[in-house]
Amino acid sequence: MTWDRRRHNRFPLNLHGTLELLEGSEPRLAFGITITDVCAGGVGLIAGGSLQAGSRVRIAVRSGVFEGVVVHCHAAIGHFAAGVSVTHDSAVLARLQWMASLSPAAHPQKPYPLLDLPR
Repeated sequence: MTWDRRRHNRFPLNLHGTLELLEGSEPRLAFGITITDVCAGGVGLIAGGSLQAGSRVRIAVRSGVFEGVVVHCHAAIGHFAAGVSVTHDSAVLARLQWMASLSPAAHPQKPYPLLDLPR
């Protein structure tokens, strides 16, 4: 049995945006990202570069801008997968969850029921 440590339900999402590192080098480093899921505590994302756990970040997407802390990051095939705990503007998370509920991934396509036509 696999133990899932997550405290919040995740909702799949496919949303492009940018992630900016808030500490470190000047000018600040920024990555193009894709948010893959959202929950009440944060977001899961993929990025083209490695992110250090504990780094403060700012994420901009079409529904708003929010800040968070990188919780984990690991290499995957061709990208890095990371989790960001949101520390600023939970209203943006609520909008992202709403967007996720509207996405086709949240509602898998079901076959049409057979119609009982009169003969």
